Order: sequence, then C-alpha cells, then structure tokens
Amino acid sequence: MNSESTIILDKKLIKLCPNETHDKKTISYSQYSKYIKCPKSWELRYIHKHYSTKESVDLVFGQAMHTTIQKWLHVLYSVSVKKANEMDLSSILLTNMKSEYSARMEKSPDHFSSSEQLASYYSDGVSILNYLKKKRTLYFTTKKFKLAAIEYPVQLKIHPDFDILLNGFLDLIFIDETDNSYLIIDIKTSARGWNDYKKKDTVTTDQILVYKKFLCSLLGVDINKINVTYLILKRKLNEDSLWPQKRVQEFSPSNGKLSLSRVEKQFKQFIEECFNKDGSYNTERKYPAFSGIKKMNCLHCPYNTQEDLCPSSNRIENV
Repeated sequence: MNSESTIILDKKLIKLCPNETHDKKTISYSQYSKYIKCPKSWELRYIHKHYSTKESVDLVFGQAMHTTIQKWLHVLYSVSVKKANEMDLSSILLTNMKSEYSARMEKSPDHFSSSEQLASYYSDGVSILNYLKKKRTLYFTTKKFKLAAIEYPVQLKIHPDFDILLNGFLDLIFIDETDNSYLIIDIKTSARGWNDYKKKDTVTTDQILVYKKFLCSLLGVDINKINVTYLILKRKLNEDSLWPQKRVQEFSPSNGKLSLSRVEKQFKQFIEECFNKDGSYNTERKYPAFSGIKKMNCLHCPYNTQEDLCPSSNRIENV
C-alpha cells in the first residue's frame, strides 16, 4: 500500500515499511468508526454497496491543508528553516485546493461548492498557515525533533484469527532525539476547534490510538516510547473573545495501556461481528440502526431520508 505523498526519512522506518498485501481483506479506520456509530449505515455501505459519496468543500480544504503543511515540513526538516520560511504557502495551498476540487468533481455530477465559499475557506487556510509559520517553534521545533516520516503506511492485523488488515496512513512521525521516543501527529481541520463533546468522542479520538498500537508493534517498543497528539487547525476564531486565541489546538487523548486495550478489544469485536474468518462479510446477522442521542448519527447520514433502506421507525435513538 503506497501513497503518492509518502516520505520516509528514518532508516529504521524505511526498513520496516509494510509491503502491499493482496491476499487479505483490508479495512480502514473509517469503516470501523461508521460501524460503531451505526451498524445499519455500515451494512448498507459495505455489504449492500449502496454508495453515496457526497463531496464537500471541507474534504477539499482538509486534504489541501494536509498536503501543503506536509510539503512545508519536509523542506523545514530535510532542507533548512530558511528555505521553509521562503516558501509561498498561500500559493501552494491555492494550487492544492484547485487540484483537489478538480479531482473530486470527477466523482460528482454537479459543483458541490461556490467560488465564494471556496474563497472563504482559502482565506481561512492562509490565516492558519501564516499563524503556523509565525508560531512554528511552538509546534514544530527543529532543535530536538527530527521528522521521521510523512503519510507512513499502516498495515495492522487486529485479530489473529481473521485474515483482515487495517490499512491507513500516519500523517506525521517525529523522533525526539533527547530520549529516542516517537511522536505521532494527526492533523485535523475544524471550523472552530474541538469542544469537550468532541474530545470525549472516542470514535474520533481512538484513531490515533490504533496507529500507536501499530507503531509499537512495528518497532517493538514499549508504549511509553510513543506519544500521540492531534493538531487541530481552526478556520474561525471567536470574535467576541476577551483573550488571545490560537489558530491551532493541541489535544492528546488518554493513550496508556488501558486505553490501547479497550480500543483493541472493541476493534476485535467489530471484526468478529461483521466478518467471517476468511475476510468475507457476515451477511447472516442483523445490523441495527442507531440514530444516537438526539438523532445525531442520522444528521449527516446519506441514508437518513431513504425510508426504503432505513425506515425511521426502526432506528434506535438512545445508545
């Protein structure tokens, strides 16, 4: 499994880089998270193949920001701080947004955004990038950290009895040269940052724990040698705030032994419930529809209004 944007700088990670595997079923973390939120939505998407791809400006912006920041960091850590400072990140972002929008338009029958909306997101992105360059040493210091990999491929066998691999990519891996520990950074874009509800949403925050489990297994190191954090890029600031605000929010979920064990147990349960040991889908069991508290799960579900696929009368509200 390879990504066009994968860059591996650390020799050990180059040597251990997973190879593409064709004889096993592969799944993504997003498939697992969809199931945890609503098994019925997962069933309709993956078993019955009711694809409903909805493109959005958020997806365009998120990918373009990832690509821009990763290119900047590659120059920063592998060339020089001076060269990184000279980079025109605004132009790079604009190019990436245009490219990403064009690519997604090939899958969409109509335009899914307007020039005004795209311009607004671009302006927000420029503000974020300017802030990152100005406050760079707060988030990306070159004094004791070195960049080990960008978009490092993940291949993790979660359950020993099932021929299934979890595939994905680690946004950024750094090495702290003071103690040879590792730091995984996952970049997220957000309208106004993560509130307490979002931080407590383990379906979202567990992704980086799964990636920590993978890196621990790959390197054969103790979990205390790998740290994790989300870097949340905020498009908007609270204009009424009396206090200085940051464009970047950092959040590290609990990621000790208990947390990793909990995630591994939940992932194994997902595999046992949804797959057969040969990697095929389990079509025998029933998959309930979970609308969630205040029907939050249905809010952005592509099957929300499709009564023939998911009757609203069958949805379980409080789970």
